[in-house]
Amino acid sequence: MVCAALVVTVVGIVVTVLVLSMSCIVQGERLLIQPPPRRRWAGSLLVATGLLLPVACCCGPSVVFRLDHETPPLGRYPDGVIKVGMTAEEVRALLGAPHEINAGHPERVYWLYWLDAIRWDWFRVYFGPDGKVESTYRD
Repeated sequence: MVCAALVVTVVGIVVTVLVLSMSCIVQGERLLIQPPPRRRWAGSLLVATGLLLPVACCCGPSVVFRLDHETPPLGRYPDGVIKVGMTAEEVRALLGAPHEINAGHPERVYWLYWLDAIRWDWFRVYFGPDGKVESTYRD
């Protein structure tokens, strides 16, 4: 049920962006062919907006993610990479700086790594009181 709602939402956003983009391009072309030259700059701006809008929607999440975090998303689950007993330094050397650290309970600290820029999938590394990896968990 949640998956179907997510697919419908994503498709709705894609269709809305494409319709808005195409309408900007069509309106911009209309302004470009009209006689008064002072409207041509507006037409050029609309065409450029229509062309760049889908690109911005595709690239935007990863750019914002990079501005928020020191390291990029992992891209895939690091299955078998992190072993029980590893130190925090060893985990950082393999996966980079964590995207989030939850130290709310000193006995059960975990590092969260996002797999994608949209933050749908994640990977957690749990550290025990001794500061070593106790377990991992994937979404």
